[in-house]
Amino acid sequence: MSDVDGSGNGGSANEDIPTVMSTDDFELCRAIRSGKQNAAASPSYEVLDVDSPIRGLLNNWEELYVQFRDENGKLMPVQVSQTSLLDEEEEEQARRAPPPPQPTTHVGKGKRKAPPE
Repeated sequence: MSDVDGSGNGGSANEDIPTVMSTDDFELCRAIRSGKQNAAASPSYEVLDVDSPIRGLLNNWEELYVQFRDENGKLMPVQVSQTSLLDEEEEEQARRAPPPPQPTTHVGKGKRKAPPE
């Protein structure tokens, strides 16, 4: 696998990723969120069974995480950073832009009662 800067060090983007020599250096896992946790709370992670196919373990579009092992073989905490799907400029404009005006509905249109005689 080649890296961006060609130095063999993984480049600046990969400095935080541990070196992997074999499949024993990491585990695949998925996030487990309880119903009581809010979105800001960090989830716990469940290590997937290595003997089972991934197709049977994950739902459609469920995220898969890599949990690395340290020098002692213990699992390290999962570190996740969510990137924005928008450009930085678009995201800033979306934060500053006022919400679009709600369409006004005319009250009283539609079926009407006949006026009293």
